[in-house]
Amino acid sequence: MFEKISNDLKNFMKSKQELHVSVLRMLIADLKNEMINLQLESLDDGTFFKVLRRNITKREEALDIYVKANRYDFVDKEKKEIDILKKYLPVQLSDLDLESLVKEEISNLKKFSQQDIGLIIKNLSSRFPNQVDGRRISEIIKKVTNS
Repeated sequence: MFEKISNDLKNFMKSKQELHVSVLRMLIADLKNEMINLQLESLDDGTFFKVLRRNITKREEALDIYVKANRYDFVDKEKKEIDILKKYLPVQLSDLDLESLVKEEISNLKKFSQQDIGLIIKNLSSRFPNQVDGRRISEIIKKVTNS
């Protein structure tokens, strides 16, 4: 994936797509920092997707802050950056599929309680790595349990 991003960066630089270039440069810097911190020679998919998700999460948090502060001039930019990064994620489970998986997990429990939310998120995240994120699972659990 690192090579794909590097190649995409070169192509975006040639076509002068500045937003794509800046987003991918930031991602590459974060990936290299992660390699240095973990003392890795190369990135495995797990580490790559962890860094990618972290970059997406940062932007989603910034997006929420900008919306609350009525800074809509930054909202559009953050949304575009999130879309650029999400293109590198594997195909995500649909909300309908995720909802049925959450219901299945809840039915496997004797009695559902708020403490089980973390367990369900952990189980689904490990069963479907890089195809779901904890925030989406949490939202679906709340929807299903009406909490």
